[in-house]
Amino acid sequence: ASIEFGADGYNHYGTTAQWVDYIALNHSVHFVKSAGNASVTGVSSGGMAYNGFAIGSIDDRNTVAPSDDLLSIFSSYSTSSSLTAAFKPDLCAPGTNITSSVGTQSGTSFAAPHVAGAIALLCQATWTAANVRYKASTLLPSQTNKTFYMNVTSNDTRMRVSLAYLKNNSFSSTGHLGNPNIQGSMPNLNLYIYDPSGNLVASSVTTNNVEIAEFVPKTYGTYKIKVEKVASPTTSATTYFGISWY
Repeated sequence: ASIEFGADGYNHYGTTAQWVDYIALNHSVHFVKSAGNASVTGVSSGGMAYNGFAIGSIDDRNTVAPSDDLLSIFSSYSTSSSLTAAFKPDLCAPGTNITSSVGTQSGTSFAAPHVAGAIALLCQATWTAANVRYKASTLLPSQTNKTFYMNVTSNDTRMRVSLAYLKNNSFSSTGHLGNPNIQGSMPNLNLYIYDPSGNLVASSVTTNNVEIAEFVPKTYGTYKIKVEKVASPTTSATTYFGISWY
């Protein structure tokens, strides 16, 4: 969506964001929304959903190399004072001086379609080959961690492991009356990477629902990925997550 929706505040987990999270998880809908052009004012509630993508804008300076890319001055982002909401935007794409059938313009509305198109292609792709480096899984309320294994070869000169997990909102009433029931506090998952000898080589322990850890492998072989739940939601609910490495 290249529109700003959600009139219940900026940088805030309001009713609109709660609806987006419910629909995304329970009806398998992918939400890709422009972050907005309000800079430090923030991202409207529609873009603050944990289970959606808020897309910011970069100025790629009309070059292929990413080294000279800059965040567009108008691009909205959530501030550090908003500690009870998701960190936004999730991704950035070119949105400055974009030429289309309506001329050359700038805005996060021009950045969001880049990401929406990429996600659509990923949804259409067959994941047979990619599955060796991607896992979708769950943590039941009684589970505190899960372990995965990745094979690191000499071709892997730098490794990045990404973890993302969803907010599980629900309805207690029939017919989708009223607003969703907020799951409670987000479950807090941490990410740890261990080399073949059992040494911790990378970790990510933010309070956001995305964790990213990078490392340069000094040895090759089977590495262990540990996903650990360090805080549970206030209601018993399954935590859905995906993990990938490349």
